[in-house]
Amino acid sequence: MKIRYLAVAALFFLATTGPVRAQKMQKAIVATPSISLNQFPVYVALEKGFYRQENLDVLVVVMDGTIAARALMAGDVDYLLAFATGVSVILNGAPLKGVLGITKKGTAGFMVRPTIISGADLKGKIIGVSGFGGEIYHFVLEVLQHYGLNPKQDVSILNVGNSALRLAALRYGKIDAAVLNSIQVRRAEEAGLKRLISAADLNEFPSNGVIVTTRKLKEQPNQVRGFVKATLKGVAYFKNNRDEMVAFLAKKLVLDTKDAEEQFQLGLKVFSDDGKFSEESLKRLVLQRDAKALERVSLTELVDWSFLPR
Repeated sequence: MKIRYLAVAALFFLATTGPVRAQKMQKAIVATPSISLNQFPVYVALEKGFYRQENLDVLVVVMDGTIAARALMAGDVDYLLAFATGVSVILNGAPLKGVLGITKKGTAGFMVRPTIISGADLKGKIIGVSGFGGEIYHFVLEVLQHYGLNPKQDVSILNVGNSALRLAALRYGKIDAAVLNSIQVRRAEEAGLKRLISAADLNEFPSNGVIVTTRKLKEQPNQVRGFVKATLKGVAYFKNNRDEMVAFLAKKLVLDTKDAEEQFQLGLKVFSDDGKFSEESLKRLVLQRDAKALERVSLTELVDWSFLPR
């Protein structure tokens, strides 16, 4: 009788505590414009099960940043990994917020023809970009400002296309300089081109982070906290597990070991440890988007760091 009582009691305990231990997984769709080092902590968090530990079933989808921002506002995706695009939309009145800073510096390289020795040599030259208004374009503006050049008077900026097309145009002399992603940079150097400066060498700049709707912050704050916590764990795991992460970079980004090692070292430089962007870097981003924006928008309207772990 005593054994039967204990068995029944055990079943009752499992029945009443089971739902607490095994909470229902919440689906969360994350939109990103590319699969690159910029988003890598998210892939680390997926691979290591950090999102599942927060009861999140995360799916990452790749789509154009502008389209992804629209999908976010429509409720078709939950999180946007295109921070600069998100800020641009916020400045136009969209009800969005940045809740996590992932990449505090850019990862791209500013590549030039071998005849260009210094920044002053860019005067009168053609610079290739992927469009006007995006992160690459604004990196070009930052480089020109760094060298004291006027983008409207001293150079010509040409829309060439994606990183591979920009590399080809640079190799064949159609343009004199171009911004290339961190993987294409080594390809360019092997082809005899020169890295004039890297984004990681310049001031901090909010290169990538997590954007959500203000509605989600109000209706699902715990999910947002869980997503932010898991992603930050991805950053920490990346930085503290070199050999494993070099192998994972090689696999995920289809790189050889040397390229993967370079990507890992770059990640150590650019990933934010505390999940925040400095006020100075946020101001820099806003002013690049709209020179008069800070007259009507405060930084508190752009980001909310209260969802970071304490």
